[in-house]
Amino acid sequence: LLGFQQAIDDARTEMRSKTGVQQIRDTESDLVIDNVSLALPNGAPLLAPSSATIKPGESWLIRGPSGSGKSTLFRAIAGIWPFGTGRVRLPHNPSALFLPQRPYLPIGTLREVIAYPAPDEKFSGEIIREALATVGLQHLAGRLDEQHNWSMQLSPGEQQRIAFARAFLQQPAWLFLDEATSSLDEGAEQQLYRLLKEKLPQTTIVSIGHRSTLQAFHTHLLELKVDGHGSRVLAPA
Repeated sequence: LLGFQQAIDDARTEMRSKTGVQQIRDTESDLVIDNVSLALPNGAPLLAPSSATIKPGESWLIRGPSGSGKSTLFRAIAGIWPFGTGRVRLPHNPSALFLPQRPYLPIGTLREVIAYPAPDEKFSGEIIREALATVGLQHLAGRLDEQHNWSMQLSPGEQQRIAFARAFLQQPAWLFLDEATSSLDEGAEQQLYRLLKEKLPQTTIVSIGHRSTLQAFHTHLLELKVDGHGSRVLAPA
């Protein structure tokens, strides 16, 4: 616990110093990774300085070995990873949704779980049931007002489908998927990505994934490769 508290204090100090990765909102519509390098909290390098520009409506797939910094890059984009240098430049008012490998399911009614992080009263029961049917969870449509610890009630695959239902409800301008289909088979994964293209045609999609089949659903590919100095660098492929 003392080590955890020290790590929190170090992160706060790093953020106050404004010497780490900076998140600024100064672009018209693009997301710009501007010479961003990432490190671990102990200072060990994780990603060499890298740059990329993602335009609205595009779909990008990020690939690389486990532990190479893909999820950490998403944290830097979200503004919650200060360790490193460079800038993440965002549109002025982007609506973004991040779907992690293990989605957070608050204890409460299923209606609240699906609507999260929005309040459940934002969506009607009919719309929520439609979202459940879209992601293949129509068998849960009659349980919206049941209150449980749903992370103990649902399988990992069902939890990932819940996360996709959230995306269809909230219709974000930017959707970041961090191995968000890893607990599903390839057929289910492909079906959900087809639905994203069909129901969220204006949404910019950025995915982290290992399966080669994901490439068919993205227009651009970034890979974490080893540069000439032995460091990981983000490079177009």
